[in-house]
Amino acid sequence: MTQESTSHLVERYADLLLRVGVNLRAGQDVLLTAEVEHVELARELTRQAYRKGARWVEVAYADQHLRRALIDLAPEDALGHSPAGWLATLEDLGRRRGALIQLVDDGSPEVLAGADPVRAGRAQMIERGRLSKRLTLEKRLCNWLVAGCATPSWAERVLGRPDVEELWRLLARTVRLDAEDPIAAWREHSARLAERARQLSERAFAGIRFNGPGTDLFVGLTPGSRWLGGGGQTSWGLDFIPNLPTEEVFTCPDKRLTQGVVTATQPLVLDGSLIVGLCLRFEAGRTVEATAGRGAELIQQRMSLDADACRLGEVALVDSESRVGQAGHLFWNTLYDENAACHIAFGSGFPDLVPQAEREAALSRSSIHTDFMIGGPEVQVFGLERGGNEVPVIRDNRFQL
Repeated sequence: MTQESTSHLVERYADLLLRVGVNLRAGQDVLLTAEVEHVELARELTRQAYRKGARWVEVAYADQHLRRALIDLAPEDALGHSPAGWLATLEDLGRRRGALIQLVDDGSPEVLAGADPVRAGRAQMIERGRLSKRLTLEKRLCNWLVAGCATPSWAERVLGRPDVEELWRLLARTVRLDAEDPIAAWREHSARLAERARQLSERAFAGIRFNGPGTDLFVGLTPGSRWLGGGGQTSWGLDFIPNLPTEEVFTCPDKRLTQGVVTATQPLVLDGSLIVGLCLRFEAGRTVEATAGRGAELIQQRMSLDADACRLGEVALVDSESRVGQAGHLFWNTLYDENAACHIAFGSGFPDLVPQAEREAALSRSSIHTDFMIGGPEVQVFGLERGGNEVPVIRDNRFQL
């Protein structure tokens, strides 16, 4: 692939993110968060956003080398600090019904390698995270998007060589840029996920059970809870797709009801550290034991951040039709890897998916939301009907409903 064709791919990718993902409307403000390595895509998104009618585009660059300095050298009380300017920017974006876009890669683990895992876990802008969740998930004031950006470091991790052009080609396939009409392909794919979510909502299962090697887990659901897939909608009626790629249908568990043992089927990268062989045991909704072959202390620290950090906030189903799964690579990034297989997340849940009357008791409210993968060809998924019968939902990695 020549440099010119790479640039053309980036242009088409940026167009897809703005038209299909965030579904930018004329007159909107845009807040784009990116790493310094994402500058080429950030510039292209900015140019195209203005061409599509954006009122203002603000780009906030981060640098993992600066975060490493914070972890290693900052005073203890600064690790979770959220600058007032950041909070004011987010509040203004919500008032203006703006769009929020976040670019991600593999997290530069080589930069954070060897950092104190406990301090790394605490080095989060906690209040900024809470405010972002209020604006996007709770009040739904902003259309938002998380999407990947190819970098040499990420290419090295995924492909074994720093071939950014090949990684761009791989990412393009996961978001259907190889289709003759990517926009139409996304309409079809989104409708298919929405139909799966509708079927699951209508079945009104009491819970979902996962059974496989090292896993026998029951995830209880609140009566009247909804499943979602294929996209979201702002409080003012704008449809958008918050994750590109997306292959999941998901709902919010009842935080009191998860029971059993679950073993991760893929590694988890958290704050630049690799978590391998993660295994959690739940009783009455709480994680009562968290072990791992590597990185257990980081999971334990993350789960201790607040009262609900050790409870489940999401259960998501993905089968072998996934473009990400078909790519045959571990992407070392949760946005991608969670869309290769069924997954759960400990931490915050989704208020809109739980009936209003049940939210106080059933909804997990936390400053974190951490996904990890628990599905695959050897893991069978069942829906438990309220009468006690079990219905196959995913068998041999294919949806059955």
